[in-house]
Amino acid sequence: MVKDEIELQGNDDYEVVPLTPLRRLEKRIEMMETTKSTQNLERFVDKILDMTEMNQKIVDEMVKSNQALREDVGVLIGKMDNLNNNMNDFVSIIKSAGEQDMESTSKTAVTEAITPLIDKMTEITKGTQEGNEALAETLENIDKRLKRMQSAPTNAKPVSSILARRGMMGSQTQSNSPPQQFNTRQ
Repeated sequence: MVKDEIELQGNDDYEVVPLTPLRRLEKRIEMMETTKSTQNLERFVDKILDMTEMNQKIVDEMVKSNQALREDVGVLIGKMDNLNNNMNDFVSIIKSAGEQDMESTSKTAVTEAITPLIDKMTEITKGTQEGNEALAETLENIDKRLKRMQSAPTNAKPVSSILARRGMMGSQTQSNSPPQQFNTRQ
């Protein structure tokens, strides 16, 4: 196993984060540790906060799109159930028409003509039911994942506690200047 890889255990959820911005941040941390510049530290903290806000916006958008998808799948399941009921009604109409028609024509001719149709309708109904079950299962999985995402505690420590632990936070780092925008496309 490569030294940068970690073996994952259990069913924990993980978030995929691009490495390029993280590598840039690591380089900047090293530079800041060597120069001990308060201004660089403030800019770094501002950039981390901007990245955190951007990350939260992305998560919020994913939750919204997952909710919309869940609603659409719910509507689709309802329509599939309706189609299944209509197919069952259609098959019963064909059966009753076949029974009435059998009285006037020979039993074997009608049976040979209608049996394949009834079998095909039954297959279609079974396929529709299987599709409904698969959609219901998918909807349950989406619902479980959404609940897990919404109930997952955040393990992130505040930046101030990290800086205080390193002894890097002082009265100089607290400024009233607005956070600086930062461009990740370098």
